[in-house]
Amino acid sequence: QSGNSQWQCRFTPKQAGIYAYRIDVYQSSVLTACSPTFSLNVNDSSADGFLRINPSSYFTFIHDSGKRFRGIGENIGWEQGGYMYDRLFPLLNSLGCNYVRVWLANPYNVQLEGVIYGLGKYDEEIAARMDNTVELAGQNGIYLTLSIDGAGELDPNPSDPLTGWAKNPYNIANGGMCANQSEFFTSASAKEQYKKKLRYIVARWGYSANIAAVELWNEIDGAWVHYGVNRDAVENWHNEIAAYLKDIDPFDHIVTTSCTGYQDSGFWDMPNIDFSQTHPYRTQQGSTVFDPVNFYNLIASTYESIYGKPHVLGEFGYTSGEPAIEPHLSMVDNLHRGLWCGMFSPTPILP
Repeated sequence: QSGNSQWQCRFTPKQAGIYAYRIDVYQSSVLTACSPTFSLNVNDSSADGFLRINPSSYFTFIHDSGKRFRGIGENIGWEQGGYMYDRLFPLLNSLGCNYVRVWLANPYNVQLEGVIYGLGKYDEEIAARMDNTVELAGQNGIYLTLSIDGAGELDPNPSDPLTGWAKNPYNIANGGMCANQSEFFTSASAKEQYKKKLRYIVARWGYSANIAAVELWNEIDGAWVHYGVNRDAVENWHNEIAAYLKDIDPFDHIVTTSCTGYQDSGFWDMPNIDFSQTHPYRTQQGSTVFDPVNFYNLIASTYESIYGKPHVLGEFGYTSGEPAIEPHLSMVDNLHRGLWCGMFSPTPILP
């Protein structure tokens, strides 16, 4: 404790019984302080626990309790104009929704690690907002997929001046260690720094059973399709980092990543990537993807039959930008198609 600051620990036991615990303090890898040993008596609970891959069906995830889960909700990647989740999570709950996908690394939302403080110095005000988001999710029966990073952070010429490689804290120009975007995926020191961020995320929010899944990257195929990063390096990075995340997470959260629509990907064969995820838009996939039969086939035949794991359409739309004529009607049509085509397709989270 320093001044008015405090250090807290949150823990979600997965079994009833008596737990013993103590706090050890290390400075530069040297044990400098140790608390007394305390005990915690955990009784049986009606809570369903954490979400897992359902080994017997692609239609659902499954809780530790055995209760099945089907995600119905929306992408709400960031809060516009303040604490918007305070209003939207109760609204979704009142409509029977139970799922939201949010972005962590976004200048408009919770950019935990940025150029303001530099690598390894996490923004505590931003982290407090994420505390609020996770607590709100629990209060409203909402399960979250946390998308940690996005390919736009590697863009050398972004349309948005607040993001891109020029604003990336791993960029050597910002005090990082990477001379270019490719080095982010190959540099040993960059990977070590990224693992520290994962440790922080697990330590601060891993306790929450309302975190359905951790998504390492949003639309990562943009790294090699648009930004010249070596594809094999990106896939090797995922193989290493996903295994690391599985190793340090005591609550065994589901792990994924996402592509815009890249089928022949080494990601989906990785044992530590639990489900495949793509973002089909008409401009990428062709309009037939939104016919009900093709919607089903995209999920079941194209991905699940090939890779033997669930597939999720984490984003979709008739176009990646709404058309100028009657945009509200096209959005309503998209929502309707996603809900109904998804409902009758073998996917644990509706598009």
